Amino acid sequence: MERLLRKKISWKIFLLGLIGVSGVHGSGSISARPALQEKRLHQFSREEQSALFIETMKLISEHHPEEIKPEILFKGALKGLLNMADAHSDFYDPDEYRDLCEHTKGEFGGLGMEVSKDKDGIPLIIAPIDDTPAALSGIKAGDLILAINGTPTQGMSLSESVKKMRGAPGTKVVLLIKRENSKPFSLTVRRAIISIKSVKWRIDGDVGYLRISTFDEKTTELLIHAIKEIQKTLGNRQKGWVVDVRNNPGGLLDQAISVVNCFVGEGIIVSTKGRRPESNSVSMAIPGKVIVGSLPVVLLINEGSASASEIMAGALQDHGKALLLGKPTFGKGSVQRVIPLSDGKDGGIKLTIARFYTPLGHPIQGHGIKPDVWIEPRVLAEAQAPIFELREKDLAGSLAAEKQAPELDAKSTKGAIATPSQLAKKTEDNTEADFQLQRALDTVRALYVFFYKSKHKPTVPGNVELPTKQLLFRMGK
Repeated sequence: MERLLRKKISWKIFLLGLIGVSGVHGSGSISARPALQEKRLHQFSREEQSALFIETMKLISEHHPEEIKPEILFKGALKGLLNMADAHSDFYDPDEYRDLCEHTKGEFGGLGMEVSKDKDGIPLIIAPIDDTPAALSGIKAGDLILAINGTPTQGMSLSESVKKMRGAPGTKVVLLIKRENSKPFSLTVRRAIISIKSVKWRIDGDVGYLRISTFDEKTTELLIHAIKEIQKTLGNRQKGWVVDVRNNPGGLLDQAISVVNCFVGEGIIVSTKGRRPESNSVSMAIPGKVIVGSLPVVLLINEGSASASEIMAGALQDHGKALLLGKPTFGKGSVQRVIPLSDGKDGGIKLTIARFYTPLGHPIQGHGIKPDVWIEPRVLAEAQAPIFELREKDLAGSLAAEKQAPELDAKSTKGAIATPSQLAKKTEDNTEADFQLQRALDTVRALYVFFYKSKHKPTVPGNVELPTKQLLFRMGK
């Protein structure tokens, strides 16, 4: 850690790590140097900032009633620095960095859910991952974790919270969960090795159903295999595709781009803009990569669709390649880069470096992607209280949402809203219990009839240049 301090930490760490620290007050107080007291923090020179950091470390080491190792103080300073930057930046020690790398490869130990923080610093579940202990135990997008094994989570860094939830397979962790319109309740979850199969598929009559639960290193490969299997099975009987990215918390940017390329054959897929020129980029579709054909596509989204899922949704919507159905997405439109320190020997950092924009230039951060057809997750039952919904803009330190041109409100299908317990009853093959999926299947079949059976035989959504909203207008929506 001392080597890391000497070689890798810039003067900015000293500034941000010490905001509000200028001395110890009270009986027997220890005052900071008078020369520094007369200045505000932002007026300090680099040398003074460095000196203040070192002096504060020394004061803590000498006067705190409990002995605190310097490496623990240093790690806390690094975490504080990155946590102050925004809700998604963080420092990882070597063990945490190794866990982070394992997560992106699609296999790791733990509960199986994507976690961020709300504005009060409490862990917020963006989405549980399919077929993991978190999903099977009934954990829902928007749940807050108030305590882990009896330890309150407020004040913990995000990586510390995640570390406490991970452990040996088969062991249990007790979570204190807060869900909207309910009192906090305890939930015991058994840890497991999380081997994520990011793509699943099945055939529903004459429609191919593709479920993408996350974007890891294997996602595009698995998706291409699934598409080809469906096409081989259905042949010319197929009427369309339903692609489901609900509760997909995101993942790898390159995988999101290559997945979109299976549907979009030309033009921009996503662009990024940051403060530095190297953070600006435009990702283009590669011609000849589209494999879904020209059949209609319906994309299912909800409040648990985040990051890479929103890139996919925004690209398919802007290009008019899919009709979006469900609820507005989470709104995480920022780019994080994982940077190893000393090749990972000293850990690494995850740093926000830019924002995402859709092909038409709409910002995702804080706004999310609005569906073309708004449909609540419903059951044919008496109306219940709505599910608690938190999005990127509700997180502590989230990047501010940029202004964008007003859009027409999506159509909303109203009705009885499913409670979390009712939604938990849905299974992979229980299509009838999944109202949104049922409507998606109905819609894709209607699109097929409209474009293939009408007198003028207009081309299907996969080939038209009209935006999705104009398609809806033509359909009388």
